[in-house]
Amino acid sequence: MPPTSDHHHQLSSITLLATVRSLAKAEGRQLQVLVDEALADLIEKRKQARPRAHVMAAYQGSA
Repeated sequence: MPPTSDHHHQLSSITLLATVRSLAKAEGRQLQVLVDEALADLIEKRKQARPRAHVMAAYQGSA
């Protein structure tokens, strides 16, 4: 039986966590500091995000 998407997500999360732990260790920083930094970067990126021109053109053309 092939793995479910939940199983795939769980494996991806485990891999991601292991990678972040390795980065924290290599940088001599706490895991939570890296998580906080990543979330702050994501929030800032989302605040500055602008729709792509071709997406907006398609949206405006659909009205």
